Amino acid sequence: YSEVMRRFWGVLLVVCSLSRLPLSVFGEGLQMELLTEQLEFLPNEPLHVGLRIQNRSGQPVVLGQANDWIRFAVFDVEKHLVLKRSDPPPGEVFVLPNGQEVIKSFNLAPHFDLSTPGSFVITAQVNVRQWNETLPVNARRIDVVRGIKLATLVQGVADPEAPNAPPQMRTYTLQQKRNAGRQQLYLRVAAEDGFEVFNVLPVGSVVPFGRPEMHVDRRGAVHLLFQNGAREYLYCNADAQGAMVRRHSYQVYQSRPKLRVDERGNLEVVGGRRTPSAMDWPVTKLPQRTSIRGSYADGY
Repeated sequence: YSEVMRRFWGVLLVVCSLSRLPLSVFGEGLQMELLTEQLEFLPNEPLHVGLRIQNRSGQPVVLGQANDWIRFAVFDVEKHLVLKRSDPPPGEVFVLPNGQEVIKSFNLAPHFDLSTPGSFVITAQVNVRQWNETLPVNARRIDVVRGIKLATLVQGVADPEAPNAPPQMRTYTLQQKRNAGRQQLYLRVAAEDGFEVFNVLPVGSVVPFGRPEMHVDRRGAVHLLFQNGAREYLYCNADAQGAMVRRHSYQVYQSRPKLRVDERGNLEVVGGRRTPSAMDWPVTKLPQRTSIRGSYADGY
């Protein structure tokens, strides 16, 4: 950053931090604010930030013509800039008609170093080319917290392109954090030394007394089974990079669901009853039901 840009962001941060409430910024007829679904995040957890833009300018506004039409900056509590690795993808050009609003989403986690717990402030500025103006967006404060480690497994993962090479050692950590009054489980997949983090994956909420099961198969894929309701369980399967492969819902039926290794060494769910739900991944088409009020989809 140049010294001028450092001063600009510093002044914007001070102005925004004077107010305790997250006020949206109104400039040239555009009202803009940053949104997050939660205020606490684990280190390296996906950080999806929504930019809400309301157009009250009296004319259509074109945005997104340049790759740098929106610029983000993140500060720590000492007002120091957080290391920026790259810029988020800018998306496509769009037109916002007068009197309408839009929310554009950006995942900032891969682009800023938020691997250390602490409090941070996210700021942004938007360039409106047709007005030759750069407008500020209100700051959004978040906290990065450690969470609770429930289980850790270390296993080697073979490189399919180099079968004779030594395996890459991975550390799989099951973590827990409270979100909106519920305990949320996360799967963290990293290199054995912990410096390279492949993903921090939210997998679902768990009941307070639940005891999640976690296993890693010979391919480095992770299998999780945990209770997320009075009689409901979630089974999650993620690959060696920490990406979700499948998530299925189960109910207690005659017995509770359990993970079992079959004679070929594959992990499977036994017991309980598979029940398609809105939590499934890939998304399951839910059966239609008919009531006296008409037709509706289960779970909506």
